[in-house]
Amino acid sequence: MDFENKDKEQILRDAGNRGVVYKADNSGGGIEAHEYEKLAITVKCTQDLEKAINKLVSQMKKSTESNDRLSRKIYFLNWILVGATVIIALCTVLNLFATTN
Repeated sequence: MDFENKDKEQILRDAGNRGVVYKADNSGGGIEAHEYEKLAITVKCTQDLEKAINKLVSQMKKSTESNDRLSRKIYFLNWILVGATVIIALCTVLNLFATTN
């Protein structure tokens, strides 16, 4: 079988089309029933893993976007705190000079 240019559903269909052999001597060039079932289970597991990985990637993208927004807000708030600190320091210095005169 050529697996290179086929998706998993096509591979499974092709395996089923080759025929399932129930004869004791396994003649006929097909695949045994348990081999076909193993192939179907492997395909199903692969599909489940792909779905889980795609969901994880999607959640990671959302998390990254959320972290970026949060970091921009924190950066902005840090500048507000710097400005407030400078204003408080200036008021303290002005108050110090005002009380000494």
